[in-house]
Amino acid sequence: MALLANCRDKLQSCAIGELKPDSVVWFTRIRAVDDCNIFGFKHSKTENGRGLYSNQYTDRPEEKICGLNKCDMTGTLIVKPETGKNAKVTTGVLVAGEKFQFGYQRILINGKKGDKFKLTIKNKGDSTNGNIYNVTLTQDGWNAVIVELFSPDSTLGTGWIADERSYQLEVEAQESKEFRLSTIELFTRRTDLIRNSTFGFTCITDFSGDPALTITEELCGSKSYDEKATKIERSITANKFIGEFAEMNPLASKNDTTDFDIMTSQEFTAKLETKNGIEYAVVTLPDLAEITCPKIIVQPQNCANGVLSDLGIGGNVQKLGLTADDYFLEDNKIYMKSDWEGVKFVIAYPVMYEGTAWDLITEDMNKYHYYMEMELPICNDLYILKAYNVFLTAVPMTWTNAAGAMTIPYTMSEDDNGVLGQLIKVDSSK
Repeated sequence: MALLANCRDKLQSCAIGELKPDSVVWFTRIRAVDDCNIFGFKHSKTENGRGLYSNQYTDRPEEKICGLNKCDMTGTLIVKPETGKNAKVTTGVLVAGEKFQFGYQRILINGKKGDKFKLTIKNKGDSTNGNIYNVTLTQDGWNAVIVELFSPDSTLGTGWIADERSYQLEVEAQESKEFRLSTIELFTRRTDLIRNSTFGFTCITDFSGDPALTITEELCGSKSYDEKATKIERSITANKFIGEFAEMNPLASKNDTTDFDIMTSQEFTAKLETKNGIEYAVVTLPDLAEITCPKIIVQPQNCANGVLSDLGIGGNVQKLGLTADDYFLEDNKIYMKSDWEGVKFVIAYPVMYEGTAWDLITEDMNKYHYYMEMELPICNDLYILKAYNVFLTAVPMTWTNAAGAMTIPYTMSEDDNGVLGQLIKVDSSK
């Protein structure tokens, strides 16, 4: 055997590469389309021209429109104007307009760069009042045109005052040119316009998880893979995060609130004041949030850990005797027994801050899915692992007094085309 081994040619081999410290795994959280808020032009009316409605897949807008796949889009109305006339299309949007009075509307228009259109919104059955929006296409082909429904360029009569009725949309070309229309999409909130958000993890110490391939054995046949039972569960352990942390969480649903009452604490010294003939020791909270029933802790710094009790009276107090153990709040002042004059207090109370908020709720969990992309060094080549329909199965929300790693488990599921993912070998010859 030794002699034969000496005669063998040496086969070339390489090591599976290790992850570099700057390797990044990217995730994109993608919001699903709300089919109930999508409308088309199938039953529209065309003036000063002829409209041909096509529901063929090839006539729909290209999939470059962010947030919409072709399967989410409606058919296309092809509008050819009469010679020398500007064609106008009117279609009903069969939804209660009042839900979107302060929302947004997106419409897909196909034309030439610089083409101008006038969009008019009116309540069904109202021909004299409406909102007018002037739009100009910014590129050749399909344009996604978004208007703020509450901010028209001009109005007809009293403007569009939405109610429980549906409304009608008029799209009028400002030149005698052919154009196409497809897919009206409505949004109730500005945050609903955010269709995807990308974040990443770096300083990765572990990227693991192998496909579980289940084998079945038929009674009258050979063994085979169970396609339905096959799944890929993986996890990532990383030390650093890139992006907006809240957007990673499947429970997080962004809202439009911008002002929040948040607790803070400061030290104050009580001063004597007279109110309605009664002396009180008083502390003024200059930046107390103007909210109903603020949460407050009043603790005297007298070598004890006790706190005073809030009588919770509210409103105007005329005369009220206090014990040493309680207080009442009026406006931004805390009134205590006069014996506390000159004593220092640490008081925790809410102040107002501006910020961004996400509601942690379960009802929106299935409105999102995730896309994942990761570089994999194999031998001297670079591979990219892509997964198009990923579900995070846990979210790191543990903090300690030291910087630590976070582990994110997830499952790779089939997309609409039955694909779990892709493994791409990057051509390094370029």
